[in-house]
Amino acid sequence: MERLADVLKMFLEKHLIKALVSVACSLAIWLIFYDNSRVIESIGALGLVALAFCISFLFLSAVIWIYSISEEKSELKEDRTRALQNKIKLVNSMFNQLSVQEKELLLGFVRSNNKILLGYHSNGNNFLRDRRYMISTGYHTGLKDFDEDKYWLDPFLATSYLRNPEYFLESNTLVQYKLTDEFSSISKFIFDHYGKLGDF
Repeated sequence: MERLADVLKMFLEKHLIKALVSVACSLAIWLIFYDNSRVIESIGALGLVALAFCISFLFLSAVIWIYSISEEKSELKEDRTRALQNKIKLVNSMFNQLSVQEKELLLGFVRSNNKILLGYHSNGNNFLRDRRYMISTGYHTGLKDFDEDKYWLDPFLATSYLRNPEYFLESNTLVQYKLTDEFSSISKFIFDHYGKLGDF
């Protein structure tokens, strides 16, 4: 008996509001069917109240559960939206600080869907050296098998190549650059949705 009282106490502490509403619904249903002798005879007055309570309680539980799931999805969507907006702000702020040359390089990556850039060692180009945004490795095959569908040339390299193409046929002094997948995706998203990168 004591254990039953403890269980009942825990139940009411957790489901008091639902229980009270269910009791009210049960009384309302009992009053509706009070004069219906067929229903009363088939399950009894107490059975009617108990059935009404159970149905009301389960219905309320289902409604509350659906509402909580909806709230969780809404909060998750808001969290994702805030995270996306923060990333957009960071990318635009970074873009604002780039030099004109670096901005053109980044836009070249975005417009080409992150096609691999062939160029010289980054030297003073901080953007190409920044491992937060860029992946780089040596390119040792020269430009004799240059695939324009896969690569594009740094403007300085393109100018040098046009002047002296023979020099680059076997050159092993080049580097290939590519944006990291995450940075490429968010940059592409911003450019596609806003038509630009940066705040200006």
